[in-house]
Amino acid sequence: MTEKQHSRLHQQFDQLLQELTNRAALSEQSSRNLPLPTEAGEIVPRLWEAGIDDVKLAQALSALFKRELFNGIVKDRDSLVRSSNDRCPWLIVDRVLYVSNPYDRAQIEPLMRRKNDPKDKLKFEKLGILAMSDFDSDLVVQASYDHGVSVAEVSGAWAKGFVDELLNEAIALRASDIHINPESHGGVIKFRVDGRCQVCRVPGLQTIERERFRLVSNNLMERVGKQNNYLEPTSGYLVFQSAHKQVSMRLEMAPVKIYSEIQPKITIRLLNNQRGVNKLESLGLSPLHVAQLRSLGHRANGMLVVTGPTGSGKSTTLKAILKDIRDSFPEKAIYSIEDPVEDQLDGITSLEVTKHMSFAKALRSLLRHDPDVIMVGEIRDAETAELALRASMTGHLVLTTLHTNDSHGAINRLRNLGLDNALMAENLMAVTAQRLVNKVCPHCSSMLPITQSKELWAKYQHVPELKNPDILVPVVSNKEGCQHCNFGYTGRHLVCELFLNDPLAETEIIEGVPSNEIRRQQSQRGVFNDLWDDGIRLVKEGVTTLEALENKINPIRVARAYRKADYGKPVGRAYTKADEALLDIEQA
Repeated sequence: MTEKQHSRLHQQFDQLLQELTNRAALSEQSSRNLPLPTEAGEIVPRLWEAGIDDVKLAQALSALFKRELFNGIVKDRDSLVRSSNDRCPWLIVDRVLYVSNPYDRAQIEPLMRRKNDPKDKLKFEKLGILAMSDFDSDLVVQASYDHGVSVAEVSGAWAKGFVDELLNEAIALRASDIHINPESHGGVIKFRVDGRCQVCRVPGLQTIERERFRLVSNNLMERVGKQNNYLEPTSGYLVFQSAHKQVSMRLEMAPVKIYSEIQPKITIRLLNNQRGVNKLESLGLSPLHVAQLRSLGHRANGMLVVTGPTGSGKSTTLKAILKDIRDSFPEKAIYSIEDPVEDQLDGITSLEVTKHMSFAKALRSLLRHDPDVIMVGEIRDAETAELALRASMTGHLVLTTLHTNDSHGAINRLRNLGLDNALMAENLMAVTAQRLVNKVCPHCSSMLPITQSKELWAKYQHVPELKNPDILVPVVSNKEGCQHCNFGYTGRHLVCELFLNDPLAETEIIEGVPSNEIRRQQSQRGVFNDLWDDGIRLVKEGVTTLEALENKINPIRVARAYRKADYGKPVGRAYTKADEALLDIEQA
């Protein structure tokens, strides 16, 4: 790049940063910490990755380039055409080409040439600006993809086009998993959306003919760089570019028996099918939980643990905390160890676990790299647990995850991994447990007090937070669902509980008090609210239903059994350490 080009790039970047600052989308301090992109086409992606609000960024671009901003109004739906694999997407609506990155001449100039080609169907008359978040709207999701040239209906070329369309559809629906199930007639494709696994609704993607099933399987195995003999289970990773999203995926293949043949059963997990990493305030946590997690993330040392089952958003919560730390303390050296790396954040160095490098080996190496903050994707063994605890003792802030049923259960889990009670009590700052519950569809639900429902009254009449007739809760009235939802629910929301290790809890951990007893005493002292407390808050706000909470959390009578003084203790004899060990196993 010449000096003149560098000066021009610097000027463009500064103009945009100033416009964003004027619109309160960026602080002066944050703008000074943003590195200069290497080329003009990288300006918008760099700001998007830095977490700048999409809408405010589009408004700033519209003002700078004096181009109209996409307002979501479409007169001719047949005119909708969207990019298929561009990093920064574009959209044609009513003969207007809306781009999300007007600096990218390499993208715009070929489109200008195509519109002048009489053989090309791509037609537009002027340019406009749109926000990247517009591509998540229900209207734009239905737009036709621009393929440039038609995909040949032959062997491998057909399979590539089919797989591209399949992955694009899964990303558009925000599916968490794709299931490709072999059957006698060929294959059936299912998407897991909002926790529910269902057959794909797109007619051309529901099934695969028997003759083409192997073509699709071969194409997927080629994308992850694996041999396709289908004789043993195989794992692999791929990165797929869908419009502005770069989505990482994990593929698992297992050979299954279909009558006399061996066929591949393929499951694809979409690891980061979101628009970047959310801020803490965007996770759906209560204001109190946001303030507590932010305060914990700002500490100099200690260990913060996030617990929950697979797919409960633990990594998303940790990344949001890391992002908050990075934005608040840009001078800190932040590292993460993940399996695999799901979201890459500027300013955070990520290590990926492989067969040659375990969590423990990576952590041992990182401790020699002068870290301030370390995120350990998961504590799986005693060695990793010991290293993580030692790191928190030597001036590092350690964030990690465990698989336990509740926040206090992490105490028993860490004890079972061999950690010393005194060291754990001194360095464990807090444990948060979370679940993802389905959000109720406002079009298919109604609000009523539990006194008007025999079923709800029978279950929840003992819950003081719900007995008041003035308190309304949502109930699904149309269980078949509508065009906006799946069976009365659409999207998911976070439910959270937070165990803060206060001085009294520290003493009890040192003395070996069972975790459920610590949980009960904190609840009695009014310093702890469990998952049901947070869930009832969401029910009162009309976000979810009591039925949806029970599907993800134990029924309220079971979940709150720990509040009874004799919970978990044998009847008629003394409570021994052997009983405590059995209780630990049962909880795990």
